[in-house]
This record gives sequence, C-alpha cells and structure tokens, in this order.
Amino acid sequence: MEARQGSTRERLLRVAEEMFARNGFAGTSFRDMGAALGIANASITHHFPSKRKLYAAVLSRVAESVRQVTGHLGEDASDPVERIRLMVDRVAAWGEANPAYMQLIVRELMENPGRISRVRTLYLANVVDALRRPIDQAKSQGYLRDLDPELFLLHLIGAVSYFTIAAPTIGRITKIPDLGELRSRFRASLHRIVTACVDGTSDRAAPSGTRDT
Repeated sequence: MEARQGSTRERLLRVAEEMFARNGFAGTSFRDMGAALGIANASITHHFPSKRKLYAAVLSRVAESVRQVTGHLGEDASDPVERIRLMVDRVAAWGEANPAYMQLIVRELMENPGRISRVRTLYLANVVDALRRPIDQAKSQGYLRDLDPELFLLHLIGAVSYFTIAAPTIGRITKIPDLGELRSRFRASLHRIVTACVDGTSDRAAPSGTRDT
C-alpha cells in the first residue's frame, strides 16, 4: 500500500511539474491533474492538501535538482575559476535535460511578485545559494574580486532559461535545423563570457595576500 502511495505521489509530482510549467500556478487545477492521471481529486488532496503545497513541493524538487548538479564541484575541480566554468557547463546541461524546470523558473520569476510577501519559503533562493557557492569560494581565495555574484547568476540563469525555452523557435528562425549544433554554440558563448569575467575581474597569478605591492 505504501509503495503504491509513493508511486501515485511521484506521478502526481511529475504531472504537476509539466502543468505548472506549461500553464502557470493560476492556470493549473487539481481537476486538470486528476484528469491527466485518471484519479479523483480526493487522491490528490490525500498527498497534498492544497495546490500551494503541491507547488511548493515542485519548487523544492527544482532546488534539489540544482543542488545535485553543483554538489560535487569542489571534488571535480580544485581550481576555483575552473570550478565556475564547470558549474556553468553543468547548469547549461541541466537546463537542456530539464526544460520543464526552466519554464517553471521563468514562470516563478514572472508570476511570483504578487505572492512574494505571503510565501514563507523562497525555494528559488536555495537555487541561487547552490549556484553562488563556487563564486563565493573563488572570491574568498582572491579571484573575481569585482564580480557581482547576484548579477552574474541572474545573467546565467536568465541565459540558460531563455535559451532552453526558445531554442526550437530560434533554430527555426535562424534556419539552424541541428539543435545540437545550436546548443554547442550556446555553451561556447557561455564559456567566453566566463573567461571575459575572469580576465576582467581577477589576477589569477596573484590571489589575495600574494600580490606585489
């Protein structure tokens, strides 16, 4: 019985991710989700008493997914700046693998201002914290001193979200039928941006405490 409940909960969360991403919070109802799953509304409220709690669970999954992507950066790259490059690459790959999550992030940023004063937990803050950690580590070691972490992450999340959502349309408009090629070019452009940030804001040869006076 418990395994079946877990299965229903997981199916519900997956459908909720898709519907919230496609229709937004206001445009998604328990009735629609129940119809998609072939279950009664009572089965949904058994797991999630309100749509807001279900939405919170979906956003929590998004945040946890990002943490899994960035959780081992320190083990995989010892150089602090290389760690940021690796993070950018992994976030881009994560966006490609999770287009619904990208849509959810964009929708949350667009629709949340009306709810921001009432929510108790800002799940996207956990996303930002997970992505900001390697930047803060680099700055603590004397790199990227003039880089604004919040603005850097805003550009990164915005670029990956927009590209992931718009890639099929952009490919059609620009007459680039191979989305794989377009994705490769996008990642290369992200790396150039990171390199420009590194070259313009740090002295890699002389971290904090070792610069000549």
